[in-house]
Amino acid sequence: MQIKSRFLLLCLCCVCGYVSGQNSYRYTSLEEALENPEKVRWLDLSGKKLIDFDEKIKRLKNVKVLFLSDCNLKKLPIGIKHLKQLELLKVQNNQLSTLPSYLKHLNQLSVVNMAGNSFRRFPRVLAHLPHLREIDLTDNRSLDLSKATRHLMKIKQLDYLYLNRNNLSTLPPNMAQLATLEEIHLEYNPQLELSQASKVLAQLPSLKIVNLANSDLKRLPTEIALVQLRGLVLDHNHNLKLGPALDVIGQLETLEVLLLRNNKLTVLPQKLEGLAKLKVLELSGNNFSAAEKERIQSALTQTRVVF
Repeated sequence: MQIKSRFLLLCLCCVCGYVSGQNSYRYTSLEEALENPEKVRWLDLSGKKLIDFDEKIKRLKNVKVLFLSDCNLKKLPIGIKHLKQLELLKVQNNQLSTLPSYLKHLNQLSVVNMAGNSFRRFPRVLAHLPHLREIDLTDNRSLDLSKATRHLMKIKQLDYLYLNRNNLSTLPPNMAQLATLEEIHLEYNPQLELSQASKVLAQLPSLKIVNLANSDLKRLPTEIALVQLRGLVLDHNHNLKLGPALDVIGQLETLEVLLLRNNKLTVLPQKLEGLAKLKVLELSGNNFSAAEKERIQSALTQTRVVF
C-alpha cells in the first residue's frame, strides 16, 4: 500500500485519492474477511450494519484500509483501536461530530476521510498522528475553519486538504501557516471570494495544486498569479470567460498542468501562447471539432493535450 503524489496523478490526467497496491483485494463483509484474517488488508463495510464489529475486528489486525461510509454512525466503533496497521480510515457520510481519543495510538494512519459528517470542531486527536498526510473535511458545513486551522497547523506532514462543499466565502488568514500543504481542494464553494483566497494561498510555501472545479467561476482574479502553482483544476466551470482566464493563467510562471474538463467548450481563444509552457492540458468532456483540435495541438507542440 502507498500514497502516490497527486501531482503525478494529475500528469496522468487522473485526480484521485488513495491508491492501493495492485495485489490488494477488497473484502466487503466481515464474514468473508474472517475466512482469511491474516490476509485482509482492505476492508470495505460501507453501507453495512456493523453487527458484532468490535469483537470480530480484533482478528483482522493487518487491515490497512477501512471504509465505514454510510453506516449511520454517531460514534466510531471502539474495535478500531485494535487496527495498529491502519493507514487509511474513511468514515464518509455518517453523523459523526467527534473522533475518539484512542485514534492517537494508530500511529500508521496517514489518510482520514471525514466528508459528509457533522463536525463543528476539528478533532484534536488527529494532531497526535505522526504520519497523517491527508484530511478530507468535505461537506462539514458547520465547521469553524479558522479554529480548525489552529489544529491543522500542528500536523507536521499535512500535504493534502479537502474543503469541498463547505459554503466557504473566505479562507481564514491563519491558513497561511500550513507550511507543508501541497494540494488544496475547494470544489463546490461558489461563494468563495477567490481574490481574498488567492492572497492566503500565495503565502503557502509548499502549495503546488489548487482544485477549483464546480465553483461557478466567471473569471479568475489576477491575484491567483501570486500562487506558485504547478497544477490548476478548473473543471465544470461552464461560465468561465476563457479569454481573460487564459491571460491570467499565462502569468502563472510555474504552472505545468491545467485541467479544463467538461466546460462545454467548443473553441479556445486564438492566442494560446500563455499555455505553451504547459506539460499537460486536459480538455476532455468538451465539444471541439476535429479542426479545432488540430489547431490547438498545432499551437501547443510541446504540450500533451488530452481531448
